[in-house]
Amino acid sequence: MIYEFDKFRLDPSERRLLRGNEQVALTAKVFDILTVLVENSGHLLEKDELIKTIWPDTAVEEGNLTRYVSTLRKALGENGQHQFIETVPRRGYRFIADVSAVEAEEGNSVSRKQTRPQVTIVQEEETKAQRKITAEIKPDAKAQAVARVSWRMKRQVLIACATMIVTIPGMAYWWKSIKTRQAGTNAQIRSIAVLPFKQLSAGDGNEVLGLGMADVLITRLGSLNQITVRPTSAVFNYTSGEQDLASAGRDLRVESVLDGSIQKLDGRIRVTARLVRVQDGSLMWADTFDGRSADIFAVQDAISERLASALALNPTGNERKLLTKRYTESAEAYQAYMKGRYFWNKRTGEGLKKAIEYFEDAIKKDPNYGLAHAGLADSYALLGDYGVVAPQEAFPKMKAAATRAVEIDDQLAEAHTSLAYAKILSDWDWSGAEEEFKRAIELNYSYATAHHWYSEYLAAVGRFDEALEEAKRAEELDPQSLIINTNLGWILYLARRYDEAIEEFKKTLEMEPSFFLAGALLWQAYVKKGMYDEAMSSGATKLDTRSPEQRERYETLRKAYDTSGWKGFRRKEFELDVQRSKAAGISPYATGLLYVELGENDLALKSLEKAYEGREVSLRWLKVDPFLDGVRSDPRFVDLLRRMGLAD
Repeated sequence: MIYEFDKFRLDPSERRLLRGNEQVALTAKVFDILTVLVENSGHLLEKDELIKTIWPDTAVEEGNLTRYVSTLRKALGENGQHQFIETVPRRGYRFIADVSAVEAEEGNSVSRKQTRPQVTIVQEEETKAQRKITAEIKPDAKAQAVARVSWRMKRQVLIACATMIVTIPGMAYWWKSIKTRQAGTNAQIRSIAVLPFKQLSAGDGNEVLGLGMADVLITRLGSLNQITVRPTSAVFNYTSGEQDLASAGRDLRVESVLDGSIQKLDGRIRVTARLVRVQDGSLMWADTFDGRSADIFAVQDAISERLASALALNPTGNERKLLTKRYTESAEAYQAYMKGRYFWNKRTGEGLKKAIEYFEDAIKKDPNYGLAHAGLADSYALLGDYGVVAPQEAFPKMKAAATRAVEIDDQLAEAHTSLAYAKILSDWDWSGAEEEFKRAIELNYSYATAHHWYSEYLAAVGRFDEALEEAKRAEELDPQSLIINTNLGWILYLARRYDEAIEEFKKTLEMEPSFFLAGALLWQAYVKKGMYDEAMSSGATKLDTRSPEQRERYETLRKAYDTSGWKGFRRKEFELDVQRSKAAGISPYATGLLYVELGENDLALKSLEKAYEGREVSLRWLKVDPFLDGVRSDPRFVDLLRRMGLAD
């Protein structure tokens, strides 16, 4: 049977997809997903059902399915609009294009009862582990393969015995190599966390050097797009003390964990690395790398290549280059960059300012260090978003640094992500931002920040199903990130799915009860649900009483609520905010939201206009913020949307 939809013709028996007369290249698993979806056109396929069908004998993370569906959408040419595959949030996917089935021509028909063909399309894009799952080996072929392996092992033993006569240490090294190669071959690992390496030498910025080594490996493995890699931000809290690797792996929700140690002595450096399987705590691979301190880049190259082999990865030619890619040849610039990343990951105002100093120092030492420019852009992004630096100052600098990083190296996912964010915050260039986000994710599918910020973009323009998909992917990549977990609740809130949003915010607060943003957004969700008692007793209200002034404000508002209800509370809040704005100034956007709730639409629109003139960060939520529903039909609001490029 051959299936036709839109401009496509799908022939499952020949494992071929044509767009007109042109063949569309798909990996085997992507082709299988398309076939199952088309054969069940119009019907919802649960994610678990799809996973069992495509990977019948293998445990596969849901994130892998999401990734393959995303790849399929790109191959079909979906342009932000889901004209072929519909995502049913939290459940699965449905093929929604009109499909017609026709009989295959004589000589091309193949029984649908046959086993899955061994032929694959664009096979080199799949990992060795995937090929083992896909290929069906006949018993006699398997026996021959075992025999060949057995003979090779025997031959190696004979050689090793001869070597032992010369040197016992040589025998020990050989045995270690055989064991690690065997472990690597059978790994079939799909996710990994690289913990900061421990610095055994005294001084010399122990945490910085160890985190820097991990950051390099994370960046390189992430560029392969063959394995899920936890971002540096996810492992930042593992910089000190001895870790139980299996326990850390379970916390980070990965199948394997890599850690190691670094020792410097008399101009030499020794790096020891070990890879552990989380399921049983077994050692999969270990190795030691020696070199001069000045040759740290060569050591990193060697670790990257051997780790990829131990993980049974099969990088393409271009990916192999990325695996040992050096972003600078200056050891001094590299050291400054590592310190910058260390302070950036602290995510505090002071830490970000310190990070900027180090990134600028790295750029001074190597002006063509693309990663340092990207780090500078990331720092200004957070300073502006956190309100530490005025948007008019932070975002142009962010854009300039990100633009320069892309000019230097178009392969940097971090640079494209920061440039996308700058296009939103600095220019309100929505289409340009989406192009940059897509490019970043294409370059490094494991870069959680790209998925996180892209999900915010999709939510801001009202594409909530896609936004939730990206937000969930970010959460899968960095499950312990408070901001990423909160972001999932935020998107549900913007989609008016308040009950689900409340549950997500509560989950984040269970992870960290003092995380103010999650508490503040939980408060907003309660308000939109009309659950005013819950809002008044929520953690956000209590957290916002850390100074005598805040406690006095809370007590005043609480009294207004107890005596005059919610309207009385809001009126009193308005009075206090007017007083505060005269003294110190508050957000015009936040004031506008309050005016809308009080029914003061004229004042609300004037406040929003002030926010527009000041290019306030929060204005990017203008199209979707639930608190603005009361003014959406006002021509002045529609005009504001138009000027921001957000009008339908």
